[in-house]
Amino acid sequence: MTTDPSRAVAELEELTEFLYLIPVGIAQIDAAGKVGFINPLAVQLLMPIVTPGDDLSNLFDALHELALDLRQIVRDFKGEQGSIVRDYRIAVPAGGAKRPEASVYAISLVKLDQARIMVALQTVS
Repeated sequence: MTTDPSRAVAELEELTEFLYLIPVGIAQIDAAGKVGFINPLAVQLLMPIVTPGDDLSNLFDALHELALDLRQIVRDFKGEQGSIVRDYRIAVPAGGAKRPEASVYAISLVKLDQARIMVALQTVS
């Protein structure tokens, strides 16, 4: 990063564009699953599977019916940082207008530090 304010603004705009256009859903959560930020593709992938009324404030709550052990996997990870789980498969059944077709998601979680976990989510069906 640069100390030039105009360049810093340009870099922020580039980063924002990157987060919006990357072909993978990305989120940052804490160890309890609370979402700090989430890109539009992650929202698009998660909205059809969340409980009506859920605002996607907690990833583990949003996935609780499809990935029961994900919260425990994170709790059991003892490292200071590193890959918690890679390409964990989540079967998403068809279900009405929100989910006309069944699909499979792959989710990867990487612990950055004590307060942050990065999430990558994509369709692999």
